[in-house]
Amino acid sequence: MVPLGSGVHIPSSGTEKVVVDLGSNIFGERSIESAIEIMHSRQQDLEVVIVEINEQKLATEERIQELVKSFQESTPQQTSEEIPIIEDEHTKPQKPRRRRGFGSELTLDD
Repeated sequence: MVPLGSGVHIPSSGTEKVVVDLGSNIFGERSIESAIEIMHSRQQDLEVVIVEINEQKLATEERIQELVKSFQESTPQQTSEEIPIIEDEHTKPQKPRRRRGFGSELTLDD
């Protein structure tokens, strides 16, 4: 079976041609040799992209380490006892909301 995408497959036993995604969701019939060339070309393109992404990852990690180092150098060292605790609306306990029930009927909030 040759996958066409979205779970759609066509039988491929004993055929000289295969259906290949040519790009932009356009499919075309190609010989097996041509399909192999297309696959090798795409594999080489993917290998180049993987190398570029790994290089970008390493550069980003180095930049993050530089920023962390400069941040640590620019801030005074504080112990955990010196760090003030700031309460905002998310850390304060909230008052229970007043419910608008009708008598003893349950609401969606219950």
